[in-house]
Amino acid sequence: MSYSLLTFVKSTSSPRLTPEEVQELNKSRGFDKLNYEKVDDYPEGYPQLAAFANSCDTFANVRRFGRLSYRLLAHLQNDLIDMEKVLDKLDKKDAADKTMKKRLRGYENYNGWDDEQRKLVAKISTTYSQYADIVLKDAGLRALGKCPPKNAKALFTWVWDEKPLAIAAGKSDFIFYPDDLVSLAGQSQHDRPFENFVVSFLGSYPLSWIKVRLLLGAKTWNESRTNTPKRFLQHDIETRRKTDDEFVHLYSVDKLKIAANILEVSVAVILLLIPVFLLFLVPMSKPMMATIASLFVLLFSVVVSSLTGAKMQEVFFGSAA
Repeated sequence: MSYSLLTFVKSTSSPRLTPEEVQELNKSRGFDKLNYEKVDDYPEGYPQLAAFANSCDTFANVRRFGRLSYRLLAHLQNDLIDMEKVLDKLDKKDAADKTMKKRLRGYENYNGWDDEQRKLVAKISTTYSQYADIVLKDAGLRALGKCPPKNAKALFTWVWDEKPLAIAAGKSDFIFYPDDLVSLAGQSQHDRPFENFVVSFLGSYPLSWIKVRLLLGAKTWNESRTNTPKRFLQHDIETRRKTDDEFVHLYSVDKLKIAANILEVSVAVILLLIPVFLLFLVPMSKPMMATIASLFVLLFSVVVSSLTGAKMQEVFFGSAA
């Protein structure tokens, strides 16, 4: 039992507890009963694939089958159009008959009346229910957002390397359709630009003290922590224990958000301060001052709108302030 579970005990004047004492105290508090799922504990195949996908929102991606969905909708749509035309003809036929037009007003079961119209309405009801059900489900899947490319690549890499399913038998073909993948966590590629930038930066450069603290690979952390000073971005033991695979880098969600927020605020502050320094420190004419102020207000509005997804009124008030 890791001593990280000791979250409610603070030691002030007493000496630091040994790992054995902390373990015993955790046990007395019932912390040893907590169950943390670990990917490596599950059998290879569907069980391990499910555990891996559930270990982090980055890997929780599935196919939307958008082409098949629209194929079904196209067939049902044409079927409904054909039945609509037939129903319209029957209605016009009834409207031209003095007796049968009463059926259009709700009268039923007259002698000699056929049930062709009622059967057609029942068929339309069944077909429309199928059509509407697919429409709503497809709209729901689309609303989840397209899986970010880095997430699709991460899932592909793990499945290709670990081979939990039979690739030769086509059981892993879902990873070959990145454009059709959706994120079950709703992680659209446009929702978190700064967080995506931080993750891309960490994945593009060699290990630094920032990456060591933010990445949660067990072996990487153990090999580096002796020579790494304590920094703001610290490791997250609860997330790191999900797998022993040194090539799987799970990120601390909270610390990733903090890093992204710092970057976001820094960009905003820089955009606001640059024109201030230019106006106060660089001699220039009034027309030039007005031009610089206008350009940076425009630049600030574009950056805020593009990177934060702010609405038009929010951008307006932010620029006015």
